[in-house]
Formats: sequence, C-alpha cells, structure tokens
Amino acid sequence: MKPFHILFFTFMFSMMGAVSTSHAAKEIPNGVNINFPKVKDCNLELSCLSKETKRTFTAGQTAVLVFGLKNIGATPVTCYEWYPDESQNLIVKYAVAEEGKNPSKEDWKQELPEEKPRKRIIPLQLSPNNTVLINKNLNFISKMGGDVSKPVTFYVYVELNLKSMSARSAVVKVQVIPAAK
Repeated sequence: MKPFHILFFTFMFSMMGAVSTSHAAKEIPNGVNINFPKVKDCNLELSCLSKETKRTFTAGQTAVLVFGLKNIGATPVTCYEWYPDESQNLIVKYAVAEEGKNPSKEDWKQELPEEKPRKRIIPLQLSPNNTVLINKNLNFISKMGGDVSKPVTFYVYVELNLKSMSARSAVVKVQVIPAAK
C-alpha cells in the first residue's frame, strides 16, 4: 500500500471514531436519574416560524406550530439534556386574547409535555447561526371540539422544558374557528 493510502485511511478511521462518539445515542439504565450540566455562555433565540396565515385552526382538530431554536451566539452550543422526541423540549403557554385587554398572570394556562421515561440521550449540537426545528402540537385546540361557536383568538408562546438552558419565544396570535357541522 502506498504511504498516501495509509495516511488517508488512518485519517478517515480517526474521523469516523470522533464523529460517532460525539453524536452517538447513549442508553440510560432503568431508574437512573441524570443531572444535566447547565449550558454556559449560550445565546439562543426561540421563535415561532409558522407564518401568520398558517395560525388558524379548526376546533377539535390537530393544530401544530413550527418553532425554531437558533444559536445566535459566536460559539457552538451542546445540550446533553435534549429529548429525542423534540416536541417534549417545549412547554406551551396560552391565554384567550380579548380585544383591548392584556391577559393577567392568572389568565395564562400551560401544556406540559407528556412525561415519558428517558431511554436514551442524543445531544443537541448547534453551531452559530444554526437552527433546530420543533413541531409542537397545541393540544388545547384539539381538545376544544364542539365548545367553539364563534372564532376565538389565543395568545401563545413556548418555553424550553429543560433545566440546563432556557429560552422563551415571543407571543403570537392563534385563531380557532368552529368545526363545520
């Protein structure tokens, strides 16, 4: 074998090992509780990416908004606490939007993700200016069913459901229309 080929294959095998260990899913033994380290020096932006024209839903049907978590800092961010089911990484907060009135703290309700035991860890790695997309069901809309007789507007925002890092989106308006009878 020529020296070039030996160097090339050595380089390729060493790179494959580095990539597989940094991105590999780690199994969690049953009953083990993990305290994830706080992510330091991260600058994140959480925002709703669903266009305003895609924020009208029918009561009782599936309603999904797309959110983006973007690293707006200058250094890469690694979060070891990230849930593989990405919708579990967000908590939904919502309140009825009444004309000319801002909701009080008591008006806001929240939807926590369904608690599921963590079977594995897949770290989230975000380089600067990169975004991870998260589809989030708005379960409160699908549970409304026939309770809606006229269009209702809600204020909605999300927060990260993580202890190791935090971010909150801006408030957006979502409209719910009655189901056809």
